[in-house]
Amino acid sequence: MKIKKIRVFDVALAVVMALLSLIFLLPFWIIVVSSLSDNLQLMTNGISVWFQGFTFAGYRLLFGLSDKFIRSIWVSLYTSFLAAILSVVACSLCAYALSKKYLVGRNVITVFVLIPMFFSGGMMPLYLVKV
Repeated sequence: MKIKKIRVFDVALAVVMALLSLIFLLPFWIIVVSSLSDNLQLMTNGISVWFQGFTFAGYRLLFGLSDKFIRSIWVSLYTSFLAAILSVVACSLCAYALSKKYLVGRNVITVFVLIPMFFSGGMMPLYLVKV
C-alpha cells in the first residue's frame, strides 16, 4: 500500500478553494436569508447573513397573487429549454456539414460562422453609442 505524502501546496490550495467557495456562495445565501426574513426587520436592521424574523410571508404573497408568477416561470423554463435544444441541433447540423471536405463553399460558410463568434452582434452598436 502506497501512502500519499501531503504537501504544503495542496493544503494551501484546499484552503484557498474553500475560501473562494464561501465567497462565491455568500451572495446566494444572503438572498435566501433575505427572502425568508421579515421585511420590517430587514428595513430596520439592514441585510444580514442570519435570519431576522423567519417567515414565509413573501413567498405566500408571491404565490398568492395569481397564476401569473407560476406562468412566467413556466414560460421562462420552456423558452430556455427550447432555445437550448434548437441551438444544439443547429450547431450539430452545421458542424456535421462543415466536417465534410467535399462540401461546396465550405470555406466561405466557415468564415460566416466564425466571424460572429469573434465579433458579437452587440459590438458595433456599443461602439456607435460610445463614439
